[in-house]
Amino acid sequence: MVEAPTKAVSEWPFPTGNPAKAFLAISVMQPSVGQISSKGVATFPSTARGPTVPPSLEPRLSEVPVSGDDQQTLRQVDEVDSGHRTFLFASKPPQKETSRIDKIKIELSRARIREGLGENVISVCVGADNPGLSLKDRDGQYRGLEVDVAKLVVGELGDAINQMLEVVFVSPSLGDRLQHLETKRCVFMADLLTNIPERREVVSFTSPYLVIHEELLAFRSANITFPNCKVLAVAAGSATEVRYKEKFPEIRQVLTESNGDGLELLLNGTVDCMANDNIVFKELLEKIDQGTYRGAYPELKSSDLERISTNNAFPLKPWGLGVANDTPWLLKELTAIMIYAAADGRLDALRQEHGFGDGGFSLEPGKCSL
Repeated sequence: MVEAPTKAVSEWPFPTGNPAKAFLAISVMQPSVGQISSKGVATFPSTARGPTVPPSLEPRLSEVPVSGDDQQTLRQVDEVDSGHRTFLFASKPPQKETSRIDKIKIELSRARIREGLGENVISVCVGADNPGLSLKDRDGQYRGLEVDVAKLVVGELGDAINQMLEVVFVSPSLGDRLQHLETKRCVFMADLLTNIPERREVVSFTSPYLVIHEELLAFRSANITFPNCKVLAVAAGSATEVRYKEKFPEIRQVLTESNGDGLELLLNGTVDCMANDNIVFKELLEKIDQGTYRGAYPELKSSDLERISTNNAFPLKPWGLGVANDTPWLLKELTAIMIYAAADGRLDALRQEHGFGDGGFSLEPGKCSL
């Protein structure tokens, strides 16, 4: 007799619409037709016939499905000399569970298919015009803190799934970032993406690689105090845009596609001030001192502008890696990688290397008038 996990026939409800199961149940309920043992084994004569058991109902297969819900089968295990067939209720062998690594690889493959990438290549979204964070240089190479964080994560991810991975960078506009994640243009994103409730509807976040705060930038001679700014340049699709709409709807916003565009609007007088993050303003002021804007504004110095803190009105902004909500296994792995990189000091080393101090807090916020 074959040993297997069994279930007594008497526990099953009377079957309908399943000839094989019906015949067995009838056999068990009519001792003259069939019998069941204490181990759940049912035996019945191969010649059993009668008005309640028409020939069409007799099982003719050695293994007949009995219940799809419980994944059970009716299995013929032997045929004895007495002319009786012996059947056994036995669970099907459990299916091999997909491993964590395989689940991650499946989620990674969606972006490869979308972008036509090779098996060992994954795409990551970063900015192309954010000095110090992610900047595409004249040679087409990406450099900056977010780029190096992405490279660190991809290297660790490759080790986790036992596969060498190569990264290619994709640069969406600020307004298209969430769509790039949803449509799998990139596997994850390291691009000024603030963890706010509105974004969590479609994007999940790892623990942060940088925590910063918002500021205003204005000409010092304009004597602007927060929030007394009439016309504001702000990056389209940014958390800053959302926050100002909610808290200061009376301030007119002029939306821009890049941080450089916002600064240009401020310098040419189109707007009274510019709203963005402290690290963005730090980099823009450094570019002014390096002479980047000297052609159009030869007398311009960084001291002509001032950074105005908005900390009393807006909370701090954690920047984590953004991952599409339908890639939960990738999110788990990336979050674990970020936690370990923070714990062993690698994230802090990258921040120090790129001049962002301890998570962004040492960037000397300006005055606050609230």
